[in-house]
Amino acid sequence: MSCRELDNLLSEDRPLTPEARNHVAECARCRDIMTVLAELETRGTADNLSANAIGPPADLKRVRTLPSDFKLILLTTVVFCLFSVFVGVFIGMNGYKRLEPAERIVYYSGIGVSGLLLSMAFVQSAIPGSKVRVRPGVAVASSIFLTAVPVCAMFRSFGLQHFVSQGVPCLRIGCICAAVFGTLAAALVRYGYVTDRARTSVFVGCFAGFSGVAVLSLHCGLLNAAHIVAWHLGTITLGALAGFTIGALILARR
Repeated sequence: MSCRELDNLLSEDRPLTPEARNHVAECARCRDIMTVLAELETRGTADNLSANAIGPPADLKRVRTLPSDFKLILLTTVVFCLFSVFVGVFIGMNGYKRLEPAERIVYYSGIGVSGLLLSMAFVQSAIPGSKVRVRPGVAVASSIFLTAVPVCAMFRSFGLQHFVSQGVPCLRIGCICAAVFGTLAAALVRYGYVTDRARTSVFVGCFAGFSGVAVLSLHCGLLNAAHIVAWHLGTITLGALAGFTIGALILARR
């Protein structure tokens, strides 16, 4: 056996054959190599034994695993729905009372599906590596579509009389709701690990803004399509701007 053949044998981590052992006994170079390898193997074994003897640090704490994506999505959706209904009951359900049963089914089904889509994207943003079911931008666009289209189809009134004076109070209520829900969402997202803080901040702002849309759908009794599209859905735009500002401030402090 030659030195090159022994090198190949060692690189493949194969046991030494009798021919290889005879070559090591005759070749000073290969004998030195085997001596060094034996010393390294002995040193590595000793290091492993000492590390095992030391053991883990005393202050090491067990990491609590997160629930499954399905449970987190369900939890977020339930929080969104309960928040909307609770605030709606607290400030008044004028809008809900004015709707016909069929209109309620169509209107609130769209808002419920939108809340589910936004919850999916919310969980994805907070947990790296989770399955991408819907992208945040698609979830926001879908929520606007699922709200605006039924509104324009059911409420054929597009009058602009007292447009601003009637719209500003709704926008104010929506923004207050968005601020409260955004705080809750920020508390929830801290249990995960956000990799893209700027994008997540904008999305959480949109999600919070849509919570204002959901509350106004229960509270506002003005069934005017132009009013709802401009002032109710406007809370999503303001929520996105607020989220962008907060995200920029967070990045500036890093």
